Amino acid sequence: MYKHINTLTLLLFLSFQSSNIWGQSDIASARASNVGSTVTVTGIALNGEDDINGVIIYIQDSTAGIAIYDPTLISNETIVRGKQITVTGELVDYNNLLEISNVTSYSIDSGLFALPNAQVITPNQLADSLEAELIQINNVLFNNGGSIFNGSNNYSFTSNGQSGEIRVNNGSPLVGEVIPNGEINLFAIVSQYQTTYQILPRDMNDFVFNTSIYVDEALSLESFTDNSIEVSWSTNIDGSTKLVYGTDKHSLSDTISLIDTVSNHNVIISGLQAGEAYFMKGISSDGNDTAYTGLKAFTTISHSTGQIDIYFNNSVDNTVSSNVDAVYTESMADTIVKYIDLAQNSIDVSVYNNNNLNIVNALNDAHNRGVQVRYITHLTTMNASLSHLDDSIPVLRGNDEGLMHNKFIVVDKDDSLNSWILTGSTNWTPENLFTDYNNAIFIQDQSLAKAFTIEFEEMWGSNGPLPDTSNSKFGSEKEDNTPHEFVVNGINIECYFSPSDLVTSKIDDALETADSDISFALLSFTRDELGSEILYRHNNGVEVKGIIESEFDMGTEYTYLKDNGVAVESHISIPKQIHHKYAIIDALNETSDPIVVTGSHNWSTSAEVRNDENTLIIHDYNVASTYYEEFMQRYNETITYDIDELDVNLSKVYPNPMSGFINISSEMVQSIELYDIKGQLINKWLTQAKNFMLDGRTWDNGIYILKINHKDNSLESIKIIKQ
Repeated sequence: MYKHINTLTLLLFLSFQSSNIWGQSDIASARASNVGSTVTVTGIALNGEDDINGVIIYIQDSTAGIAIYDPTLISNETIVRGKQITVTGELVDYNNLLEISNVTSYSIDSGLFALPNAQVITPNQLADSLEAELIQINNVLFNNGGSIFNGSNNYSFTSNGQSGEIRVNNGSPLVGEVIPNGEINLFAIVSQYQTTYQILPRDMNDFVFNTSIYVDEALSLESFTDNSIEVSWSTNIDGSTKLVYGTDKHSLSDTISLIDTVSNHNVIISGLQAGEAYFMKGISSDGNDTAYTGLKAFTTISHSTGQIDIYFNNSVDNTVSSNVDAVYTESMADTIVKYIDLAQNSIDVSVYNNNNLNIVNALNDAHNRGVQVRYITHLTTMNASLSHLDDSIPVLRGNDEGLMHNKFIVVDKDDSLNSWILTGSTNWTPENLFTDYNNAIFIQDQSLAKAFTIEFEEMWGSNGPLPDTSNSKFGSEKEDNTPHEFVVNGINIECYFSPSDLVTSKIDDALETADSDISFALLSFTRDELGSEILYRHNNGVEVKGIIESEFDMGTEYTYLKDNGVAVESHISIPKQIHHKYAIIDALNETSDPIVVTGSHNWSTSAEVRNDENTLIIHDYNVASTYYEEFMQRYNETITYDIDELDVNLSKVYPNPMSGFINISSEMVQSIELYDIKGQLINKWLTQAKNFMLDGRTWDNGIYILKINHKDNSLESIKIIKQ
């Protein structure tokens, strides 16, 4: 627990800080200097280099606090809390955080000094004047209590009716710990990023519980069948074991109580319904206080078929894997209509944009045959075709802080053999359906359908036919209240929704399992932790290939990965758009754990913290092989366009891409061989002409490899495209 310093120690601290070293000022005076000034200050380190896992050290004296940003200082010195640091450097404003950077000199006292007392404040009192100081906020309740801390995320809390948020960075000691579910007193360092005050707790000792017993390991799933669920949690001390549960999160009507008093609590619930979602909460008491786990949802295994259908709206390469053939559909819209037409009882739609009359007409037809249709879309998207939706079909528009960016449908959630979910990357616009590269996946499974329904109804605000706008939640207002683990026809599937479920950390977890290969195709990639994870895997022998469309997004990982030798290709200059948001892990390594990550979630901060998004993580060799066939077709196309990165010093090939003819200009050409993308020889020419023309008017559209043999026996291979 946090320990306060005594009065004598505080006097010694203040006495030391009042001493003046030539050329230096107290921190308050330094903070009042102009940005760009050179300042010298002395203060006590509030954090060690491992406390917050960054290269920023926060120091405080008797007048104020300030941040020190200097990677060299961190790498050269071991800094822990209580170290006295004297530093000279430039005053810099970084996204509204005032810090000392470009350090020219520093010294670190060999002893340890007492930390200053934490100032007791309320969230509304956070201000620049408290920046880089140690503070205390009492009576804190976290919005996501009972869940787990993950890196590079903010966590909201309330304190006596006021709101605030803490920041947990990657590598923090808090990562993997349980978010307190009871009332605590919070100790932390005040920081700032842009317009948000982020307070930084350093470890679990900065959470002082106001009860004798508390949950230290979250309620989690141990096992499940079609009629049972086993869960567990733990408390800091021995307590009673009680579990309340039910299918309605507002009314947990069933209870299981065990006799033993323990700290590790384990409960098996049997006699449950197949394919159903159950909400649960653990309760433990030591006779004085009571601890509660967070409310969690788990599901039983369904009696559905588990059929998985995957479609791509552009060509695929069926030659790169032998166990499956990916399916290319020329009309993604008609494919979606086919599954809408299956509905007999209910259809829930949550899609960002809709400009397809065929799909709208299919929804109207379903409504007219008695199917309940509910529809959610983004607050401001044009949705041109929705004007043709039957007026009696309710439509809810939402998310005023980000995007309602979901792309999912739920069909007949209450029918075990006709319940389907659709997700993937595809908006219902002409570009997304017919032109840009997209994927759609349809799964016949009731347990998944129930999970997607829970998410839908959280946004809808009710479980009835009409939305309740007074109760609907979008974006950061949502809770982590859906099941996440499923078994679908023997296949393990994970399901997550943004921003409540910390999806970036789940994608990171999937990447960490890579034994042999990672392939990804993404519209946007800006999350640093995922870029770092991919580079780490690359540096440890995993073969990584990637495609990024939006190469110039602010904070893009493209340059970082490319500069560090990762085979990532830009798609920005190539016709059509990579609109995918998928990754494939160990695609052709059946002995590993082949995984596909897909859904609506771009690898961006907006998707992580503001947008409504959905993500599936599918552990299956056939699914991974299917996506790999689409990926390799796209990847080979990017290499084809990357002519400026090939060795073309001896020859010039133009135009590329070609429409009918291709010209070769070279001083040293001896022979030319033309191969298709499968490596089959199409033709060979012997020529010593400086300029040579190939007539490709009869060639099929696609990718070809041109091998140019030179007189000095060197060989040059160039990929070309016919379109």
